[in-house]
Amino acid sequence: MLICLESYVISITLLTRYLKMHAAQKWILKVEVLINIFCAIGIFLGRFQRLNSWTIVTRFDNFLAGLKYDISHILPLIITIAIFIVIYTLFLISKKINILIFNIFFSRKV
Repeated sequence: MLICLESYVISITLLTRYLKMHAAQKWILKVEVLINIFCAIGIFLGRFQRLNSWTIVTRFDNFLAGLKYDISHILPLIITIAIFIVIYTLFLISKKINILIFNIFFSRKV
């Protein structure tokens, strides 16, 4: 699980580096938060609604009914927000640890 989290953090860090290189620094925080929101929604749909990629194709009406239920009730929203908070907190902690490790091992001393 730690390897998966680290891969996730490194991927988003590389995306933020790309945004910095293309002078889009104002988008970095927005993109990080948006990616984590989408992941929280995906985790909720996959774990609680048992949604997989074929469900949208094979049983689209069931998918829409489940989505309608999730949008109209408060509990799915609370669960998704809780998942987002956990993911984003773990992301920020791992990002800070990565920056610290990078600075310790790869900083050039003159």
